[in-house]
Amino acid sequence: PTTVLPTPGGPLSLSSTHTIEMTYEPVYVTDISTDVPAGTYRCGTVIPIHVKFSRPVSTELGTLRMFMNVDDNSSSCTQTHGLCGHDFGVYHQKSAHGTDTLEFQYLAGEGNSVDGLDVRDRLAIVPFATDVLRAATYPEMPIEWDLPCPGAPGSLTGSAAKGSIQITTEAPIVTYVDAVNRDGTYKAGDLIDIVVHWS
Repeated sequence: PTTVLPTPGGPLSLSSTHTIEMTYEPVYVTDISTDVPAGTYRCGTVIPIHVKFSRPVSTELGTLRMFMNVDDNSSSCTQTHGLCGHDFGVYHQKSAHGTDTLEFQYLAGEGNSVDGLDVRDRLAIVPFATDVLRAATYPEMPIEWDLPCPGAPGSLTGSAAKGSIQITTEAPIVTYVDAVNRDGTYKAGDLIDIVVHWS
């Protein structure tokens, strides 16, 4: 016997009673940014780094590491705190659904130096015991971990508008000492404001 199904879109058809979207559009990283001002930072500074995707994603409990372009293994990133001594960033995941941006926390480490902070390469993000999938009712499609190359559009160093984040090993030094008060003669009990300027 021949089974006659309802006309697609017509009464009693699947599309008339349910809204189901089927798509295989890949999800990829479109931009890497930070909201700290361009400038020079030293050990102990935490720099948030935002990774934006082309579509919302879903994450499960686990850890993502993002390896940076540091000169040696002396910097770490963590969402809340961390010890100097690694060259990667860590995103401690909480289950999240429907977000298009994940935030990493970069902790500059002692001994680290780089003129323009960026990811190490296109494959700098590595999942550990977790998955990041395209957001869906039943998410199953993994995202493509193909990051913008350092210096390319979308990277931390990809445009003049983003500026440059420098990490230095040099300890701050006193550049000069100044006084707020005008030149003159002062007596005992007078207050003289002295300003110490650092590099």
